[in-house]
Parts: sequence; C-alpha cells; structure tokens
Amino acid sequence: MVFTNQDFIDLMDFCKDINNFHRTAEVPFDTIYDISKSENKYKHPLIADSRYWCFNLDNICTNVHIMDNGRKKNFPASTDALHYNIGSSGFSLYFIEFKGLPINSIDYKLKLGSINNSLKSGHCENPRDNCSLSEKIFKSLNNVKNRFEDEIICQLKIKTTESLFFTLPSMYKYYCEKKGINYEEHLSEFISWLLKSKKNFIIVFNDMADLSPSNKHFTFDNRMREKFKHFKNIANITQSVVEKSLFEELYLNKYFDKIDFPAYTSIDYLDFLNKNFNS
Repeated sequence: MVFTNQDFIDLMDFCKDINNFHRTAEVPFDTIYDISKSENKYKHPLIADSRYWCFNLDNICTNVHIMDNGRKKNFPASTDALHYNIGSSGFSLYFIEFKGLPINSIDYKLKLGSINNSLKSGHCENPRDNCSLSEKIFKSLNNVKNRFEDEIICQLKIKTTESLFFTLPSMYKYYCEKKGINYEEHLSEFISWLLKSKKNFIIVFNDMADLSPSNKHFTFDNRMREKFKHFKNIANITQSVVEKSLFEELYLNKYFDKIDFPAYTSIDYLDFLNKNFNS
C-alpha cells in the first residue's frame, strides 16, 4: 500500500473532529487568532484575525496522548500549528511556530547599547567616562543575548524534529488504532510519504517596524537558515523566519482557509465545523 496525499487528508479530517478523542480533549482545529495567543496571562494573539483556520498541532499532540483515565502521558514537542494546501505547485505542509517577540541580532545590540548607557548613568559618577562595572555587565548581557538566541534555535530544531518524526507518527498510530489499521505494516509508507512531501517550517515573530533595518549578515533568520539547511537535504523541509505582517501577506492570505465567522468565536462554532468539515 502506498500512502497518498488523500490518506493524509483523511488523517487530518479525523483529527479535526474533537469527538474522536477523550472527553477532556482540547480543540484540534481553531483560528490563527487563538492558536497564536501568547502563553502569558494576558493571552495576546500574535495574529489578530479570526477568519483563518488551521490545525492546533499542540492540542492534537496532547489529545492523542490522553489515557483512558483522562491523564496525559508524556508527549513529544510540536509546532503550534499545522496546515496543508493543495495548489498549483502540488501538496504542501506548513508547520507554524508563533513567537510574540521581535528577534534580531541588530535589534538586541541596540537594546544592549541602550541598557549599557543606562547602567553607566546609574553606576558611574561621569557617564562619559569608561565605567568598568557597566562594561562588565554589558558583556554579561551580550552573553545572555547570544545564549537566548541559541536556546530559541535549539527549541525550534527540537520542535521541527519531533513534529516530523514523533508527533505526526503518533497521530497516525492513534488514527490506525481507531480505524482498525495495522500501524506497523503501514508506518514505513507513511514516513516515506512524509519525507518526500514538500514542507515549510515558518517561524512568525512580532513586527520590528520601530527597530533597526534589516541586515542579512546579522539577522536571526540568517542563523536559522544555516542551522536548518540539513532539514532541506534530508526531509525536504524549508525554513522561513518572517514578521507577522509578512506572514499574513505571503502565507495567510494565499494558502490558509478563510471562514468568515464573527470575531473570536471559534469555540462556539466547533460543532458547526465538525458537522460541515467531516461530512
């Protein structure tokens, strides 16, 4: 048996229906508005548009790892969202990670410079003179900045790897168990299809309009491109780092499903979606 694009669509249609999971399951299909909300207590969305919908991959990953007693088993990391599109260039998968902050090496250098000046003003009698205390702090802050970028890159690589090789296979395993399909016999075909399929890993950051101009030598996406180049060779996945406005222009408005429901009412329309998208 050869795993096909339609087989993957059937899998995602199954995952779209919350009734296929435990009663404590979380919403598997939701608006970009809800999926892009920050994890802080204020829950600010990165994309303030509720018309576009996609799969909440974090929630689906959680759902397939809920035990019969309702407790959640350990589960792999995953990107925030997953979307598929069938266009003129063929079948494409989009893995999306939302980061509600600007991230750019130039911007951090400017911010650190500003912090350095503030430290000098607060700790030195003459801010114009060299202040050894603030210079040491500035160096420490610069090291923190570098480690912060490295940690984000590491987390993104883990999410990409586990989304491809653990989260999606675990979803397929759950689907096979519910459908009476022999998972072990079909796993190799699923992985083969997944590796060959065109995949896009998109990291969406907050806009940086009020910060420094772009410079490819220093930008975060240049570092990401270098770190992720092996994914293209091995798993046919390309990586993009975009500001939210560019994401909306290049991807959201072109490739995502638009459903004109009233703003911010995704949960209220879940039953409607299940009836109309799984018929």
